[in-house]
Amino acid sequence: MLTLARASARLSCPPGNAVGRLMIVAIVAGVLTACGGMGEAQVPVPAAPTQVAPPAASHIASPTASPSAVAATVADCKSWTGAAAATNASSAAVQHALVVVGALNLRAGPGTDCDRVDSLGFGARVAVHGPPVKRGGYTWQYLRGPDRAGFAIVDALQPVPDEPPTTVPILMYHHIGDEVDRYTVSAGELTQQLRWLKKRGYVSITPTDLHRALFFGLPLPAKPIMLTIDDGNPSTIEFARIVEQEGFRGVYFLNDISRLSPDQIAEFAAQGEICGHTATHADLSVLSTEGQHQEIAGNKLWLESIIGRQVVCFAYPFGAYNEETDDIVAKAGYLIAFDAWHTPASLIDFDRWHLPRIEVNGGLTIDDFRFVLANGS
Repeated sequence: MLTLARASARLSCPPGNAVGRLMIVAIVAGVLTACGGMGEAQVPVPAAPTQVAPPAASHIASPTASPSAVAATVADCKSWTGAAAATNASSAAVQHALVVVGALNLRAGPGTDCDRVDSLGFGARVAVHGPPVKRGGYTWQYLRGPDRAGFAIVDALQPVPDEPPTTVPILMYHHIGDEVDRYTVSAGELTQQLRWLKKRGYVSITPTDLHRALFFGLPLPAKPIMLTIDDGNPSTIEFARIVEQEGFRGVYFLNDISRLSPDQIAEFAAQGEICGHTATHADLSVLSTEGQHQEIAGNKLWLESIIGRQVVCFAYPFGAYNEETDDIVAKAGYLIAFDAWHTPASLIDFDRWHLPRIEVNGGLTIDDFRFVLANGS
């Protein structure tokens, strides 16, 4: 049985534009970097097999692979001949999977020293052929994507769900710290929550992924989840570290008065996605039209000047807005916006300007967290 686990990938490449234009993929300093449309990711290549993360619970069976054939070891890229690849390609064991990292290198053979032939973005549907191959501390699989075929790391794949998901929990955090309260979750609590999610096959998505799913038919894995943090407090650094460490992508709603440096903001954009949150964390419901425009559009321009690309997502401070706010958000150039304090977001019946989030408070047991995840805050 071939395990296709949600990738325990660190995230590095900044988001692109709303239509998810594919960009160049390169290996830098021993890391397999894959930059796709929006919500970019990388799959780290370990120095030794001991660095490989344990597999998650999702599986794709490989019916023709005998126990001796599964995960055969290959010495080097050149030893994997074109004839061997053709054998994998012609195998009757064809299954379908989704790419669940921001983007993924597709290579001519099972190794990072093999030529890159293509890159696949998040949500790309691929045909999986033949038995897997072990090399360089990872298990590789021969895939056929929309345009090209080649080898990719199986940890970056999940089975195509029998039915598409109908909801996505969008979690909202504020602070990470030792003294837990409504707005402060401890580092231990966050780590426990993410490991619980990972064990159960949840895959992090970004606002751009969600927008592409809602309006362009991007397929989502069976258990999508979005991990957001507001305001740019100093503990956002700890949030980003833990989220990356546990193999997820984070979403950062930032205002101009954030205490984060431009370099830190740019790094978060490389790890996940940056979104607007007004210039001064203003209550938009009490501002004039011009006041709202300055807060919303000004914040967007400021963030874009730091990360060097379009910011497409926004969240209302305090969850507050008035009858003019939607139009102002749209005219500023945002594509999607988020509220607060509600239930999991529907993927069927939704308002693109008011997607609900779930506030995660400090002090929750894992049973409490599971309840909030399912029912909202």
